[in-house]
Amino acid sequence: PLLTPAQERELLFTVYESRRTDPLGLGDPQAREALVMANMRWVMRTAGEVRRRERWDEDRERDLVSAGVVGLGRAIDTFDPYRFANRFLTWASQYVDLEISTYANDNKRPVRVPADRALQQREWHQMRERLERRGGGPVPS
Repeated sequence: PLLTPAQERELLFTVYESRRTDPLGLGDPQAREALVMANMRWVMRTAGEVRRRERWDEDRERDLVSAGVVGLGRAIDTFDPYRFANRFLTWASQYVDLEISTYANDNKRPVRVPADRALQQREWHQMRERLERRGGGPVPS
């Protein structure tokens, strides 16, 4: 279920305030679960985009969603509702994207390629596709 901005802020304040009394420092588990469930549709969409971009089969999408949920949990842990007035998803997107892209980068090749090189290769591939579409013919490698 989607949350209104007021409901979202209330849950974020509940988690933030209950973190002080929680021995593990995680906060109210019901409020955390409600925040995660409210943002799952976005996490699943992001994981699906990465799966399609990497041309993986649908079985690997569950792993990407799991990585996105880990990122969502990290975002809940680091969000301070007293400092940030923006919506939670604005804050969480960087953590979710980081976790999903890290998982995808670590698991797409038999030989691990550093993240900056993988990003560079993806940019080259996208540029090559754009040039092929524009010019009509293949671009030499």
